[in-house]
Amino acid sequence: NGGPHGRGVRVVVPADRLDQMREEADRFLAGNVISRKALRSFAGGASFIAGLVPFLRPFLGGLWAAVKDVDPAAQPDPAGRMRAGDPLKVWTPQVRWGLEWLRAFFTGTAGVPRVRVVRLRDLQFGSRFTAAVDASPWGIGGLLMEGDVVVACFADRVQADDVRRLGVVVGDHRSQAVLEGLVVLVALRLFAGLAGWTAGCHAHLGVRSDSKAALGAALNLASPGSILNAIGAEIAYDQALGDYLVDLFEHTEGVANVSPDFLSRRFVPGPAKPAPAALRGVPELPVPVRGPEWWRTWAAPVAPPPEAGEFA
Repeated sequence: NGGPHGRGVRVVVPADRLDQMREEADRFLAGNVISRKALRSFAGGASFIAGLVPFLRPFLGGLWAAVKDVDPAAQPDPAGRMRAGDPLKVWTPQVRWGLEWLRAFFTGTAGVPRVRVVRLRDLQFGSRFTAAVDASPWGIGGLLMEGDVVVACFADRVQADDVRRLGVVVGDHRSQAVLEGLVVLVALRLFAGLAGWTAGCHAHLGVRSDSKAALGAALNLASPGSILNAIGAEIAYDQALGDYLVDLFEHTEGVANVSPDFLSRRFVPGPAKPAPAALRGVPELPVPVRGPEWWRTWAAPVAPPPEAGEFA
């Protein structure tokens, strides 16, 4: 379709299909146990919708984990009974978080549009902005570039909430992977407005080559670490709010490699190091305090008031 922003594709999930999925989610959430067969069918239908609206994928991981590896020879328990490890049923609390978020998306109460916009211009040329990020066991940092020019940056130490919520230990290299996921999320929230990442744009973020695979898994909620998966869900929700896609690429030698490393290590104990020339005079954005309000999907979605309308 043509329009003021160029030719593109507008994808809308049929309302009757969304209503069917919402009703199934309501039925599951009303009980204490769910048939694995029914949940698998629901997950399959939600996955089909996620093929059109990929931001849903991270919220499906818990459902697929709950229904996998069912013994085809398993026999049902007597009606009304359930034992631990029942191969044909799933405890609702196991999948409540995912079901509640999926229901919120299907009803339009998650605060995000149910319309996916893909502009051919963005697919062909992408955004003129790219970001590069890095993390150290003491902090995180990143920069936004327009072409080869750095236009904004940020640096932040490990915050108290990171320690409590994410289990980060300041100065411990074992916290590196979680902090590398966190810095992607922080960069997206800080830079999205400046970079105009919206309406089908691709947000390009450079990361360390040794962390690209792990971060890619987190974006699809396929990481073996639950904390990285939680960060991946936040990133997915942010993409849905702005209707953009995150592309990760590996750092190359130069500004996109040296400067984020410097920013992330600003809080390492010891003498301060001089800033790279590329950062001199660059505006540094303030980083918000992370807490319960900053994390958007950590808890289940809050039900809207009855008069709330649907998003479209």
